[in-house]
Amino acid sequence: MPVKRAVIVALDPLLVRIETKLESLGQWHRAQSLRHHAATWRGKRRELHAWVQTLIEIDIRLREVVQRETFLLDQMRILTTKGEMRPPAAEELAQAVAWQEELDDPDIEYWRQERQTYVAESQCPWGPFLRGFFSYRQQQMWFLAEWLTADCAGRGGCCARGCGCCKRERSKTRAHRFGHCTTMCGCCQRRRGFQLTAQDRKLMQPPLNLVGVGDDTYSRGLLKGYIWGIPV
Repeated sequence: MPVKRAVIVALDPLLVRIETKLESLGQWHRAQSLRHHAATWRGKRRELHAWVQTLIEIDIRLREVVQRETFLLDQMRILTTKGEMRPPAAEELAQAVAWQEELDDPDIEYWRQERQTYVAESQCPWGPFLRGFFSYRQQQMWFLAEWLTADCAGRGGCCARGCGCCKRERSKTRAHRFGHCTTMCGCCQRRRGFQLTAQDRKLMQPPLNLVGVGDDTYSRGLLKGYIWGIPV
């Protein structure tokens, strides 16, 4: 074990006490900065970045499931309202059948992604990185952090407009009901006026490369927005 890592591991109990004291004094950012430095000194960067990338990919998929389900339910309500005013056209009936079939799937996929989230979080390496992650996630509305909001806007999401979708519940029934836009956001689709192709979806969600490089601006932003909540 490298000397620096051995020293920081030995000092971990002391660091925990200092972090706790700083937070009790209202100095959360200083406590989080200490955790970040300690995690950096410990090394294992590739292992940590691989864990972060897995967590982010699951989070994105979970939000996709919720946002797609909400969009379909909204469209079904709109179609039902139209049907009360006039008989539905054959094309509308076919669309309703397709939507209803798709609505049979979200429960399964949502359950799977929730379980994967639990597994991923339980596999976070022990130490300052884990403490930093959970301390940040205890912050109210952490996902509205400046970088994540700017990222949503840059990807063409609702944060680029004044609709406020990312500040509101995306679902009335799902536990994971908050979060920024994915390629499945119904508000974004209605605003665009067209459905995204597979290539378009890649444009809306830049590739994640925390394991390969991890030093590009986007990767550093992901670490800041998802894990630390402070500049890294």
